[in-house]
Amino acid sequence: MLQNLHTHTVFSDGKNTPEEMVEKAISLGFDSIGFSTHAKTGDSFWWEVRDLDGYKKVLLDLKKKHEGVIDIFIGTELDYFSNGYMPMDGLDYKLASVHVAKVGDDFIQFDESYEHSKNAIEKHFGGDPMGFAKKYYEMLSELPQRLDFDFVGHFDLLTKFSENHPDLIDTDSPEYRKAALEALHTLRKSVDFFELNTGAIGRGYRKTPYPAPFILREMKNLGCKIIITSDCHNKDFLDCYFKESKELLLSLGFKETYFLTRNGFVGELIK
Repeated sequence: MLQNLHTHTVFSDGKNTPEEMVEKAISLGFDSIGFSTHAKTGDSFWWEVRDLDGYKKVLLDLKKKHEGVIDIFIGTELDYFSNGYMPMDGLDYKLASVHVAKVGDDFIQFDESYEHSKNAIEKHFGGDPMGFAKKYYEMLSELPQRLDFDFVGHFDLLTKFSENHPDLIDTDSPEYRKAALEALHTLRKSVDFFELNTGAIGRGYRKTPYPAPFILREMKNLGCKIIITSDCHNKDFLDCYFKESKELLLSLGFKETYFLTRNGFVGELIK
């Protein structure tokens, strides 16, 4: 089965229309595609959904147009601050992520840019990258108490710039790994599904997907179920690094990946 449930279009911060994305999915032989426009989180972020009613209408029309050719699912990507800002009716699924934190009167973004992260660490965490990391993982672990959702997006998103800028956060340090794994153990108490996300590869920030192998190994130990996505903002990267991601999962002992169907999430052996 070939599917991508983490996609963004012109309704939030993506390059393509939903129709262009569907046509690309069909050309690649996808069985289904899900759209996960960024949910409303207030009035502070340019990447939020701009027209929720229009978004749903376009996707419903595409469902009818392509019925029998490809299944289309309507979803959203919720953020830590999304609760209460967006009606959840009419959605097939929801993923939850942490992109931003409020520190004092300022909003900081964990994936804006290397420079933004460095400035946030200096200004709000006294120059201590572990304070930045712990803030992120504390918020991530709180998602189930704040939101109703189906799977967790890009677990270690704050490492988006770490491959090209290893000075940003020491992801090999015991303190960092302890914070990440504590968040995972907390989430696993109420969450089954986690995303393996290749989005930063398609955009040139990384050569490996989220989450890091040490996190994936612990996910395997905890019986987490993995959904592969490309966090697609450009149709040309709709299936970015999917083959390599399956090989990575197999090397870590995973046997299945999971897909959304009309009857809910189902597992399929990795081939």
